[in-house]
Amino acid sequence: MRKRPVAFTPAAAKRVAATVAAHENRRRNISGRGFAAIADDPLPILRGTFSGVWTKSGTATVDVGGEEYSAKNYFSTVGSAGETKTCALANVGDEWILIAAECP
Repeated sequence: MRKRPVAFTPAAAKRVAATVAAHENRRRNISGRGFAAIADDPLPILRGTFSGVWTKSGTATVDVGGEEYSAKNYFSTVGSAGETKTCALANVGDEWILIAAECP
């Protein structure tokens, strides 16, 4: 017997995801955040600038169009003293994290 791949419509995929999340959250006895498409999040990724050296495990202030965001760098030290670099941030859970930075 040949196995056929399973295909879901976007609506069906959301129903399946919600059902799995509800089951897992019930098992852990926690309330679920649910699943949302990235497009549903108004600011999932931001592009901004930071100044100076941003060390691995450090937090920096990133300017995004005049608004300031505090973000954590989990990956590698970036930037140089006295210079402003462009970067990208993503919102993960309850924090903004560095996901990319301009190289020298």
